[in-house]
Amino acid sequence: MSDKVKEETKAGKKWKFSNSGTASSFDKAIKKNKRKTNSAKYVSWALVKAEILKEGEWFYKKKENKIRYKDKSTKQNMKANLQYIKVHNKKAKELIKNGTLKVGDIVLWSKYQHVTVYGGNNKWYDAGRIESINGCFSKENHCTFNSF
Repeated sequence: MSDKVKEETKAGKKWKFSNSGTASSFDKAIKKNKRKTNSAKYVSWALVKAEILKEGEWFYKKKENKIRYKDKSTKQNMKANLQYIKVHNKKAKELIKNGTLKVGDIVLWSKYQHVTVYGGNNKWYDAGRIESINGCFSKENHCTFNSF
């Protein structure tokens, strides 16, 4: 998905941040020329491609540190296929260094309604509008759960 977004951006097809009017899948967003997404939707689409979620299922992190799911089935799919790891009062750089945070881990930032995927080598896959420092919220606390 990341390569496709880069390719489209170079071709002048811009993606927009939005919390509404997003397609049910990445492929439908491309097909219907609905290039709108947000951090949680983008990661949800990746989980659909990984066959962890079904098309149209989504999740996001609420400010009060709770995860909201489309429905009970979505929550069950995620809990059955992902290992949740809650980490508090730790910086991302520390979690990378001690091996807790691994490539493919999905990070839900506790201070923001924001979701990212750790790509390794201090790179993050992100579809949000929150500024980060070198792709990493180095001063923020967060909780994570392993993806694939």
